[in-house]
Amino acid sequence: MVFIHGLGGDAFETWRHGKDDSTSWPHWLAQEFPEVCVWSLGYAASPSKWPRVLGLFSDRWRDAGHGLPLPDRAAEVLNRMRQKGFGRRPLLFVCHSLGGLVTKQILRTASDDTTGRLKPIFSNTRAVLFLATPHAGADLAELADAFRVIFGTTVTLEDLRAHDAALRNLYKWYRQHAKAAGIQTASYFETRAYRGATIVDPTSADPGVGDDPVPAEENHLTIAKPREPGEAVCDTARDLLRDYVLAPDSPSRRTAPSLKLEHPIAATARSVPIPHELPPKAHEFFGRETELANLTKRLRAGEDAAVVGPAGLGKTALAAKALLAVVGDTPETLAASPFPDGVIFLDLYTFHGEAEPAWGTLANKLAGAAFMERSPARDRATEACRGRRLLVVIEGGEEADGISGRADINDLLSVLSPQNHRLLLTRLSTQTVPAESVELREALAPEDAARLLDSLTQGRVMADVRDRVLALLEGHPLALTWAGNLLARGDESPQQLAGDWEHESLPSLSHPMQAQHTLKWLFNRSVRGLGDTARRALAAAGLLARAPFPLAAISAALGASGGADEDDGDEDGGDEDIARAALKSVVQRGLLRLAEAPDHWEFTHVLGYRFARNESGSDAVIRERLGGWLHGHLTKSLAADALAEGPLLLTRALEHLAALLRADDDQSLWNPLANTALYDIADRLTDLGRLGLVTLTLDAVAAWMERFPAGKAEEPDWRRERSTLTGFQGDVLLAQGDLTAALAAYRESLQVMRPLAEADPSNAGWQRDLSVSHNKIGDVLRDQGDLSGALAAYRESLQLRQRLAEADPSNAAWQRDLSVSHNKIGDVLRAQGDLTGALAAYRESLGIFRRLAEADASNAAWQRDLSVSQERIGDVLRDQGDLSGALTAYQKALEVARRLTEADPSNAAWQRDLSVSHSKIGDVLRDQRDLSGALAAYRESLQVRRPLAKADPSNAG
Repeated sequence: MVFIHGLGGDAFETWRHGKDDSTSWPHWLAQEFPEVCVWSLGYAASPSKWPRVLGLFSDRWRDAGHGLPLPDRAAEVLNRMRQKGFGRRPLLFVCHSLGGLVTKQILRTASDDTTGRLKPIFSNTRAVLFLATPHAGADLAELADAFRVIFGTTVTLEDLRAHDAALRNLYKWYRQHAKAAGIQTASYFETRAYRGATIVDPTSADPGVGDDPVPAEENHLTIAKPREPGEAVCDTARDLLRDYVLAPDSPSRRTAPSLKLEHPIAATARSVPIPHELPPKAHEFFGRETELANLTKRLRAGEDAAVVGPAGLGKTALAAKALLAVVGDTPETLAASPFPDGVIFLDLYTFHGEAEPAWGTLANKLAGAAFMERSPARDRATEACRGRRLLVVIEGGEEADGISGRADINDLLSVLSPQNHRLLLTRLSTQTVPAESVELREALAPEDAARLLDSLTQGRVMADVRDRVLALLEGHPLALTWAGNLLARGDESPQQLAGDWEHESLPSLSHPMQAQHTLKWLFNRSVRGLGDTARRALAAAGLLARAPFPLAAISAALGASGGADEDDGDEDGGDEDIARAALKSVVQRGLLRLAEAPDHWEFTHVLGYRFARNESGSDAVIRERLGGWLHGHLTKSLAADALAEGPLLLTRALEHLAALLRADDDQSLWNPLANTALYDIADRLTDLGRLGLVTLTLDAVAAWMERFPAGKAEEPDWRRERSTLTGFQGDVLLAQGDLTAALAAYRESLQVMRPLAEADPSNAGWQRDLSVSHNKIGDVLRDQGDLSGALAAYRESLQLRQRLAEADPSNAAWQRDLSVSHNKIGDVLRAQGDLTGALAAYRESLGIFRRLAEADASNAAWQRDLSVSQERIGDVLRDQGDLSGALTAYQKALEVARRLTEADPSNAAWQRDLSVSHSKIGDVLRDQRDLSGALAAYRESLQVRRPLAKADPSNAG
């Protein structure tokens, strides 16, 4: 529990109403909750006119008037928190006044951290209690003036005024990310004036998330100094501690008596069914009694476990058998097991060992695709797993070997919380410890191998040949399965199979490094007897991901003239029947099996998938047909009426997209697949807020581009597409709040685009792309508080757009781009305090918007641009004290907003614009002391906003 004081405060004096610790509520809570570490942050935020506080410092003048900008202060505090081990346990912040802004910046900086050292401080934050914190709900410049009544002039106060725009951005960030991360937010505001000033009113105290701020009968200072342990702020802190910081694994959540808090993460995820995913079980399971008993014992005890051994020895089958004994196959047996919150099966072969898609899938299965949808995949998985008594079964652990860009297994599993458990299936003994491991180093015992072969062949093999085959198979479960299914069909002579095997002098199956050569020979032998249609069906399945695939995919790959041959069992039922017959033939050889979803199939073993897959030189016709099918499938899946079918189906389709593009070695799938994925699919997913799926889509296209030959990759058009892709990746990072990574992506995109634009100044499209890159860089720098850097980037963009607009004055889109650049520059200049420069920039923008709006009065977007420009000008005029000019500008904005809403009363955004215009007019009238007029304007604004709030109660904006 961390207490953070505000301007003029102190680590101890801020929180106590008397002179000693017996009057300090941090001390009360520390005594009441001995299991909680209670900290109070002390930092230089001292004003120059508060002698009582100045007297606390040993050096009377050291901290007077000093303070750091919020990002610097947050970096300093986070460094200290990391040194003290913060982030390992759940956190509650209690913050007073401007300390709340410090807290929000701490959380944002921790969330943006790319090193992984600070992010746990954000991901482990459970709740924040704001006491009289001035968020962005009111004019921060006015707040600075109100603070000055109490504290006098300080550097920190002037910084507050100067960075008004940055603080508004911080307000938006917290509003979005606190809710997404499940951070519980409670707020109080004062109702009594201090020295004639009420610093934080209900509007400015609203953080934009959680329920409405609660009034306290205190002034700005005493609100942080409760006199009794039973006062409201103390009770709220206790409830936040009990319900969200100290909550047991499966708590019955309570609501604080003084506030109705948002539901916790666990409650959000309850709408998703408890997952009950067991590994695929073997058709028949023989032997392994000792290993089965050991694994079952560990799982029944609720302990981590691992099954280690070479490929094909039955790790998955053993895990399936043991888990069935422990968790059963019904919701009732699962609830009574050590893992009542679910069992997840995570196949790393599907993800090629990459962490991001694995984390995203884990979060989706536990909490649904909408859970923390705008957060990075790691954060989503961490929060979805937190506190759950669940088991994650990891298939193919060796894929996460930390080599060639793949994840390291320890990093991959870092999202699990102490209450989670794992069952790791891997070939690498280095990924686990002996005490947790069940090792499969030996083949099946001879009698068990014989029983398995007999069950598969149904006794059709003569005894002498059977013994020869068993000797060759060496008790290897996968080889027994493939050979048994091959012999069971009766179209392969057991004698011929044994003779050819002996003639080939194949490596022993007991040799872990060479066994795959023999298994591939046996796979090819199984495939040899397939008809042409079945072979093409198998090849098509290999081009998709190692995940269940639908019948429609194979039907499309075979094409209308796919035909059927005698081996496939010709059925006159159309393309789907032909595809089904072909798949049935492959299933009979033990290479495929039916999946749980209707009309879906999957490979029985990863080696079968890898032997069937051909990433170089695959059939171009099959690839093209699969590309066309997948294009239509994704388009249909993203339709509004199809999304309800389930986000996991959409995720699986994107996995197939990535796999198919990886196999497109000659880059023939730009149309219709890669192009559609980069623009249409990614755009649609962005609109839906499914940023994790956007990342999957963009990563698939990026991997496709990385396989370009060097000469092709340097072609101008492809370099432009690469720049666009990188910019889109930056957009996702920015939406997730990772400003540092977003800035790096935008700069990379700019480096690719700049030489193209400079080499061909006549290419207007490339010039515009370059201007967009500069703008995006400016946006991130502005959000980071680097206003000088943002201004330089915006001016680079402006120069490009001026040339475009001058070259073709009739191009309305370029004229609008130019006006947007002027507005961005005006925003930065205003934030820097250069009101004259800001006003000039806004008027340049207004002039362009006015011409556009007059040229096409029916264009609602341009009309709205005109209204916004008028409001910006009004804001600056008000800052300059020109209230009459400001009122005129606001009234012009109101006229436009009123016309728009009258034309389309159902447009909520325009209704909100109208309410804002009324509110701004009210502000000016209040400044002019026309209280009657101000009240009328505010009532107009309220009349517009009330139906908006009623229509969408979940909208915190």
